[in-house]
Amino acid sequence: MKTVKAKAKPDITPRPLLELLAMIEPEDHPQLRDFEYEIDLAWEQFRKEHPLGLRQDELNFDMEAAGKDEGVCVVLAKKLYATGKFVTYCNAYYGESHEKAKAWQAAEPDFDVLGALLQERFHDFRLAWLSRHLTSAEIVRGIHERSFSGRIDDDVYKHPHYIYAHKLALSAWHWYTKCEGSKVPWSRVVQFHKFFKAFDFALEGFDVTIDHSHYWCNKRGSGEYTGKLIDPVTGERIAGTWLDGEFGLIISRGSKHLLTLGVCTTAAGILVNQIQLKQKKGNRWLFQLPKPYFEYALERLLAACAVAELPLFLVTGASHADELGRVHSDALKEDPTIAPRIKAIYDQPLKDCKRVGRRFKVSSLAYRRVVEVLPAAA
Repeated sequence: MKTVKAKAKPDITPRPLLELLAMIEPEDHPQLRDFEYEIDLAWEQFRKEHPLGLRQDELNFDMEAAGKDEGVCVVLAKKLYATGKFVTYCNAYYGESHEKAKAWQAAEPDFDVLGALLQERFHDFRLAWLSRHLTSAEIVRGIHERSFSGRIDDDVYKHPHYIYAHKLALSAWHWYTKCEGSKVPWSRVVQFHKFFKAFDFALEGFDVTIDHSHYWCNKRGSGEYTGKLIDPVTGERIAGTWLDGEFGLIISRGSKHLLTLGVCTTAAGILVNQIQLKQKKGNRWLFQLPKPYFEYALERLLAACAVAELPLFLVTGASHADELGRVHSDALKEDPTIAPRIKAIYDQPLKDCKRVGRRFKVSSLAYRRVVEVLPAAA
């Protein structure tokens, strides 16, 4: 006889999402079922509280404090060794008779060996346990340096702050990374984080939030926060924001989404794939800008890049139109004016910025570097 799977309690009032994600999962199956259901409810509440994405002040990873040297895994191994759990793990996974067992069983552990083992097995540890012994920046660094994917990735994808940090490097892997082992250097990840923390629309009353494509594998797509909209009357999902890059800088005023800047972090620098008004009409806020919105947005992106010491690259209109023709072929068939309009917007002449250098390609898209036009010397 087939048994019916018990359902989670429908009357659970969820605790805050970040509080739940910092907790160790219960081992009892019914309790685990209720715990996972509570996390789902907490995620729904978190999205309601973040309809336009994450605030910059939430992302307080001190990336530079996580170390710049290549021996960072040794530092992490020393911290985890002190808990006693790392030794227990090594005995259970490798066995007490393993050829490297002396590294963790000796009176004076060999932390060079333990650092290498930690890098090899970091994917096996759970985020909630690591957060009790390492700083958030050290965890992000450990995730970056790990050799393989595993259980920790499942935890990262469920955590709104750690998935952002993970995507800083993931975007470079998706879009453009010419590095040994296809892994962007940690120093570059630090720069990416500085860029997002430094971006400012520089006008009173305007706010900036950070969105990113849904899940880890999408290099573009519906925004994690702005792409999943629910009609308040019918409860049905309605069309939200599509991001043409891995990340979206969302410009708003009074909680109203006004402008989307779709960008990608890459080994080359920051790629700009999208500078798009949220609505076609009724944009009276544009009169508050000191210049046309497209170039003003580029200038603000350049300012953040200057802080992070990163170059900025803008997609060409022709390649952008061709790419969108493949991704959104039905929309372009319904409205044949879209492609020419995209070409005109992204290839428009710039007054206080200029395109320099040769074009370079990332997949089917072409880019030119954008720099600020310096005033002529007196």
